[in-house]
Amino acid sequence: MMPRALILLMILASTSVEAELPINPVPRAVRAETLATWTFDGGSQGWKAQHDCTLSTIEGEMRIRSLGDDPYLHCKVDLPGGQMVLRMRAKCNTAGNGGVFWETDNSSWDEQRSNQFPLKHDGQWREYEVRFSVSGRMTNLRIDPGAAAGEFKIDWIKLVHEDLHPLTIAGVTTTEDHVHFEVKNDAPAAVKFSVFGEPQEIDARGVLIIDRPLRKDQPLETVSLEVRVVGWPMIRRSIFVHHRRIETNWIDRPLGDYVLRVARDGSLARIERDSDLIAVIGPLAHEDGKLHRLKLVSQAPVLQFRGESCSLTVSTAGDEFSVSIASQRPCTGPVVRHLGSLEQGLFAGLEYLGKGEASSSTLDVETAEHLRFAPDPLNVTMPLMAFVTEKATVAMTWNDTDLQPLFATPNFFDGGADHYMSLKGKKIDATIRVDHGKAEEAILWAVKKRGLPPLPTPPRSTAQQWELCLRGLNGPLKTEAGWGHCA
Repeated sequence: MMPRALILLMILASTSVEAELPINPVPRAVRAETLATWTFDGGSQGWKAQHDCTLSTIEGEMRIRSLGDDPYLHCKVDLPGGQMVLRMRAKCNTAGNGGVFWETDNSSWDEQRSNQFPLKHDGQWREYEVRFSVSGRMTNLRIDPGAAAGEFKIDWIKLVHEDLHPLTIAGVTTTEDHVHFEVKNDAPAAVKFSVFGEPQEIDARGVLIIDRPLRKDQPLETVSLEVRVVGWPMIRRSIFVHHRRIETNWIDRPLGDYVLRVARDGSLARIERDSDLIAVIGPLAHEDGKLHRLKLVSQAPVLQFRGESCSLTVSTAGDEFSVSIASQRPCTGPVVRHLGSLEQGLFAGLEYLGKGEASSSTLDVETAEHLRFAPDPLNVTMPLMAFVTEKATVAMTWNDTDLQPLFATPNFFDGGADHYMSLKGKKIDATIRVDHGKAEEAILWAVKKRGLPPLPTPPRSTAQQWELCLRGLNGPLKTEAGWGHCA
């Protein structure tokens, strides 16, 4: 149990709290209630084709045949509003994005009551999740299955209502001997909760700093905080702290001008040069903040580790090393933490950072879209992340572009001053290169290794594009005075 003396309460004005709290990479906890479920075992269950499509149900699937570029179907409902999530399992061979529209007791269809989401048109079953907010009582629900002719199948649909948890573990700071967790209350009233079995209370819009001392008994230490509020799901945040001076049983492998040192228990690795620590690969893999219990089963020609629900291999070749992870459940790894002062940072299609710059900043994007630490994989132009410091350049590429990449400098995932990149998924194959080049050389390396990604399917023909441009010029862009300089 944590002594009360280690828990400090700071009541801050809401404006100063927002200004001082760091970026929080952990999704806010919610209390979820399923409002409606459609499984299509007994027909369409109220869903009807409305435009540019036909609908049928066969063997528990709803099958939509899209006949044009604006198909949509709908279902009458009578549900309370609020924060909603539409989840569905579907596969499609059409084109374009999907869309969710809704009507309420005081509004009808329009773009203000809609949300677009990307579709993967590969004919494979995939689960989609679309969040939206409904003002009023929902009376009609509409799905747009792409924007082209083709087939769209739905296995099931769920509509879930979510209430945001009043508390968040909004930030974390790691020092030499402690980890400071910042628990924030977003509610307009005080909230009672417990941490380490001890009751606590935090005032409206307040922040509670909870201090955890470090044990320093292993090279990679897991530090967790669990917060419990009656009637809400428990919220938890785990971070990893690397202790440079703590040694373990290492297996050394040459890595160009460097050496890769892999812990025999499969927990982490270090990249060193002449006893200078360049980067930490720690953890090699974890599942929601919990390390896999791995056992070394082979050392030649590659290092092979196995656990109950995860297997992992590490191999080296020249100045590169590869990490392959196969897990029964989604896991995160390899977690690369590059040391030194940032000179360049690269996250293909999303971040191109100069000396000392921070990722996910508002320098070039002032809206919420500036948070690019875990982007939609479709926004990543090629599988490449890299950091350049005075110590070295560390770049990572991967095979499966459906994996979730993670990128942060400084490392707000673990509250450290290093530079963080990782991947998340069930099957991860990543290659990491360590050299002395610039970020531009890492781009060339990745292109030579993976090739350029295929071009996306054009959303319309050249003739249709010209028609759209002319409609825009002669429509909303033209006023009584003619055209402005932007047009």
